[in-house]
Amino acid sequence: MAGRSVHATFPTLGGFNHLPSKEEIEEAVRKLEAARPAALRCIATFERCDWSFDRDMDYQALVPEGNYWFLDGEVVTSQGERYNEKRYPDLLEHVVLPYSTASAYTHEGRPFMVGSLARLNLAKETLHPQTRKSLSKTLKLFPSTNIYRNNLAQAIELLHSIDHAIELLQGREFVIETPIKPEICEGEGIGVVEAPRGTLYHKIVVGEDGLVRRGEVIVPTGQNQINIERDIAGLVDGLLPDTDRSTIEHEIEKLIRAYDPCMSCATHFLKVNWDLV
Repeated sequence: MAGRSVHATFPTLGGFNHLPSKEEIEEAVRKLEAARPAALRCIATFERCDWSFDRDMDYQALVPEGNYWFLDGEVVTSQGERYNEKRYPDLLEHVVLPYSTASAYTHEGRPFMVGSLARLNLAKETLHPQTRKSLSKTLKLFPSTNIYRNNLAQAIELLHSIDHAIELLQGREFVIETPIKPEICEGEGIGVVEAPRGTLYHKIVVGEDGLVRRGEVIVPTGQNQINIERDIAGLVDGLLPDTDRSTIEHEIEKLIRAYDPCMSCATHFLKVNWDLV
């Protein structure tokens, strides 16, 4: 549909520079319908997973009005506060960690998490009707502060995306529109979307010559950084002193990956420096 699965080539400003044929759209719908049972099996697998790490936790997500979407809305917190994209500096406090080069953030001095679990906690009632019908029992597990439910939430969003895509593709006419030609001008732009692993912020400042003067990108993993560290501390505190080192390291890796951190963070093996006191 978009040219390729990663870094799609067909989308452009104002629409697409290439559209699939009617036959290709019908084939896409057939593939989506065939994928639906697999998505349900995936959900069942994660629902059976009995891992649990539950603690008081704040969360945030971009929530549109009336539908479960990833590209617009207001950022909503677990306390019910609402922020539009221009107010993101009031929402996020940048924290310098003396032991790390990673960016980290808090909200009103407290760590928080972003991602599928946050989205489902805040907006499960707006999932696609077919998804809600198929998962009426499963959705009773949310809202949840068990971070291992994040993977279940991701699987649920997979089914929602399949159902939404089928609805969008069926019975519609797609027409090529003339791409928008950008004008060179001075300005500032702020964008907020929900990436698969959480809320993603971009701020770009452009000079009158069209060159970027300043840019800021706030990625989901950075927003989850302090919350992950707090979870690790709580997890290890509950495992010591009666658990062997290899098991503790394995449990830490499980916890980190439940957050679905960026690719490099997710694939590296954990190296623990043990300091016996």
